[in-house]
Amino acid sequence: MFERPRASSIWLVTIFLAVFALTPSAFSAERRKPGPQAQKLLDRIRSAPGILLGYNTTNPRSLPVFEKACDGKMVVLEYELADGYARDVSKRGGRRAGDDEPGAAEAWAEKPGTVVMFRWHMRHPDTGDFRKGDIQDVLPGGKHHQALLERLDYLVGRVRQVGRPLILRPWHEGNGNWFWWNGKPKEFKELWKLTVEYVESKGVKDVLWCYGPNATSEDSWQVDKFYPGDEYVDIAAIDYYFDISWTKGHIQNLDALMKSVRALEAVIPKDMPMGFSEIGPRGARPGETVSEETDKEWGDFWKNLEPDMKEHLPRFKFFCVWSTTAFEKMLYPTSGIALEGLRSFASSLGVITSGEKW
Repeated sequence: MFERPRASSIWLVTIFLAVFALTPSAFSAERRKPGPQAQKLLDRIRSAPGILLGYNTTNPRSLPVFEKACDGKMVVLEYELADGYARDVSKRGGRRAGDDEPGAAEAWAEKPGTVVMFRWHMRHPDTGDFRKGDIQDVLPGGKHHQALLERLDYLVGRVRQVGRPLILRPWHEGNGNWFWWNGKPKEFKELWKLTVEYVESKGVKDVLWCYGPNATSEDSWQVDKFYPGDEYVDIAAIDYYFDISWTKGHIQNLDALMKSVRALEAVIPKDMPMGFSEIGPRGARPGETVSEETDKEWGDFWKNLEPDMKEHLPRFKFFCVWSTTAFEKMLYPTSGIALEGLRSFASSLGVITSGEKW
């Protein structure tokens, strides 16, 4: 004969079941998913038969230069969310601050076969600077937490204005040491999760969240330590800057990059698309004379890029070049053999360009 279970036993079982329901494995079974339109975009990117050519529109004046250099073949354009840079253009070397040209992202989204990305150099509420500040201040319980929520409300509004599924790349290069959200894995992941949950709680579901660590820092292999988790990330990307002079233009020679890529691949799902969210092969400084050898190395970089990515980075589905200059150096060629190499890359069979069906 079995004894009737006592009330205390039933209570313990109830607690056990409740706790089990909240375990990470149970949560992952109900993992967040993108909205239906964003899911379609994700599926298209994942199954794209080549590399989507893209550009980061940091400086709106540089966009026509790149358009001309690659014959206007971009598919992906990334815009700034108009909160990151000082409004005083004199503090930015004369470059205009903010969201590039008004309505530019919306206009790009209307074109067939294009993709809009947003990045966000959010200024810290305490310092007014996107480089300096304490990440703890904006987390729950911090003195500027409400200010963060107000900026997230702004982000929600900008996404809604575009009216199309898009890619969001906030808090990029978290494993670096140059932004206020950098350097602390635990706090960074808390900020990332808070951002995703808050934005989607406002009904904004048709976005893809792009985790974009940096591959040039001394601790770049820590890209895995800052990864927020599968349920909070849809796309993984890498930011990478390097000098042509010591790479000779070939992906397989970029040891720091490959170390970061392999570390990231080890923690993300096998079907998650990857890409270059920023890449800047640095060349000569503006006004500096470029040797014939350097110009040829530029050309070789672009000519070898598509087969190098196909061999070494088969999961990489997009390639976004940063603005024309950074760190007072040219980031891509506008003349000579090097320009021919860029056009050769943009015309490669493995590169998807504007107007193509994919």
